[in-house]
Amino acid sequence: MNKKLAVSDHHENGAVDPNADPEVQKQILRALEGLGYGSVEIIVHDSKIVQIERKEKIRIKKEIVAQGKS
Repeated sequence: MNKKLAVSDHHENGAVDPNADPEVQKQILRALEGLGYGSVEIIVHDSKIVQIERKEKIRIKKEIVAQGKS
């Protein structure tokens, strides 16, 4: 998920305001849904959220790996 999203509103001090765009909130929550292991990274440029990256890790159980070696 490398969809670029911009937020047009920000605080006077330049900080990003994720509440300015409900679509950004939806995209962040969607990126977190069902994520067992991994990370969600929010990329900010010029005080605007421009990108959300989801990285999912798939954990392989030791028992499965051991079975594959026989």
